Amino acid sequence: RGFRIAAGRETADDRRSIVVPPAAVRALRAAIRRVRHALPAADAGWGGHATAHLETLRRCFRLDMLLDEEAQVVEAVRDVLATLAGLDALGETIPRAAFVEAFERECRRRRLGAPAPRGVAVLDAMAARGLPFRHVFLLGLNARVFPRFIVEEPFISDAVRREVFRVLGHHLPVRLDAYDEERLLFHLMRSAPAEGLVCLYQRADADGRLRDPSPFLRPFLPLAREAIDAIPRSDRAKRGRGEIATPRELLRAAPDASAALAAFGFDALAYDRARAFLAALDGEREVS
Repeated sequence: RGFRIAAGRETADDRRSIVVPPAAVRALRAAIRRVRHALPAADAGWGGHATAHLETLRRCFRLDMLLDEEAQVVEAVRDVLATLAGLDALGETIPRAAFVEAFERECRRRRLGAPAPRGVAVLDAMAARGLPFRHVFLLGLNARVFPRFIVEEPFISDAVRREVFRVLGHHLPVRLDAYDEERLLFHLMRSAPAEGLVCLYQRADADGRLRDPSPFLRPFLPLAREAIDAIPRSDRAKRGRGEIATPRELLRAAPDASAALAAFGFDALAYDRARAFLAALDGEREVS
C-alpha cells in the first residue's frame, strides 16, 4: 500500500497530505533491502569497509543517469570514502557501525551546493552573524569595547525592572541583558569559520597604557601574558625610539622643539612667539 505524509500543520486551512503511491514505496523498500544485503556485516579494516561501500554504490544505483546535483552528492560520497580508506594504515579492525558513524561525521563536514563567492568581506559583527566563512579575523576584542561597557539605570535598577515585569507585566528594558546578546554574538562569530579563527585585541593604546583583552577571551588565553602570540613587526617599520614613543614624548626629547614641531606639521612660528611671550612675562630670556 501507499504512504501518506502530513504537511502544512501551521493552520487548519493549510493542512494537507502528500500521498506516495504503492509502487514508489515498494521500490524504496527493495532498494534499501539491496543495499543492506550488499554491505558486509562482519568486522573489517577501514579500507575494506570503504571498498565495500563503494562497490555497493556502483551496483545499487544507476550512476550514469544522475542529475548534476545528484552527481555532486555521489562525488562527495566517493571523496569521503577515499578519506576513510586512508585510515587503513592504522591496521585496525572495526565494526561496520563504527565505520558508518565515522562516515556520517565526515559527511556532515562537507558542503554541497553552489560554490560560495570567493574574496574578503569586511563586516561588523551584527552584519556577519549567521554567515559561513572559511576564515574569520575578529578585531577589537578589548574590554569595554566588545562587550561594550554597560551600566544600570541609576534611578530604576535592573532588579526593579524585572520585578515590575513580573508583577505588573510592563516590560522595561533590562540593560545588563545586553551582555547576553553580545555573548551570543561572540558565539556566532566563533562558530562561523570552517577552517580558522583569529582573535585580535590591542595590548596598549597610543599613550602606551596597557589595555585588557575582552572577558570573552579569558577562557582561551594563557595565564602568562608572555605566552600570548604577538604580531611581529617588520624590520622596515622599526625606527628606534619612534617605534614605541608618542609624538608628545618625541617633542619633549627633541633638542630643538621648533624643528620637531615643524616636522610633525605644527606651527613652529607660533610656538616661538608664545615662548618669547612667556619669557617676557617671567622676566627671563629663555624658558626651560
